[in-house]
Amino acid sequence: MVPQEEHKRITRLRRKRERDRRVQSILEAARRVFFTRGYLKATMEEIATLAEVSKPAIYHYFRTKDELFFSLMVPVVDCFQKELEKIEKRVVKRAYQTGEELVRDLFQGFFSAYKKDPESFQVVQLFQQTGMIGELEERVGGLLNQKGAEAFRTARRIMSLGMEQGLLRPMNVFALTDAFWGFFVGVIQLERIKSPRSSPAPYLRSTVLTAEKIFGRGVTGKAGQPASPEREAL
Repeated sequence: MVPQEEHKRITRLRRKRERDRRVQSILEAARRVFFTRGYLKATMEEIATLAEVSKPAIYHYFRTKDELFFSLMVPVVDCFQKELEKIEKRVVKRAYQTGEELVRDLFQGFFSAYKKDPESFQVVQLFQQTGMIGELEERVGGLLNQKGAEAFRTARRIMSLGMEQGLLRPMNVFALTDAFWGFFVGVIQLERIKSPRSSPAPYLRSTVLTAEKIFGRGVTGKAGQPASPEREAL
């Protein structure tokens, strides 16, 4: 016979696995509904149906639609923040020999973060572009704004250090950071618009590489080198 304490431990682990699977199922369903229907039109009933759970089951884990949406968005923002933190550590250690290397890692890091969850990234972007952040509960909207602001602060520190070390040309760091983000997001959105039914978009990788080279030449003032074969693995 299984000892009582061991039986309790196994039961707790099983319940946790079941809970995690249920929450993940709800998040996956929410991602699909938010992506296809938009935030305002999405309903908890639709999400419950797609997740194959009851509506009360969703409210057991997420008190409101805003909280569910927040839980979906946070991992996306956190993923980009982690990539930025990795790059910041390298800049602080003066690991970059050229500005092109720094720009390469910025684009590669962001593209890597994007590829982990393209649909959630699109949901986040559509939400921001349509000004829907104001429709969220004040607490939820405030937390999302804080996370976004933190990512931009990290990016600005990277750009500032790059200028101090002579890797990047001196310019307004706020404008430079916004320009980088605009370059990256613009490429993603354009290729998605051109190929809405293709996943991934067929020319996305090569377009990101081209954007990287153009941006790198602009902020470093150098012609740069052609992408090496291994760069195509981006």
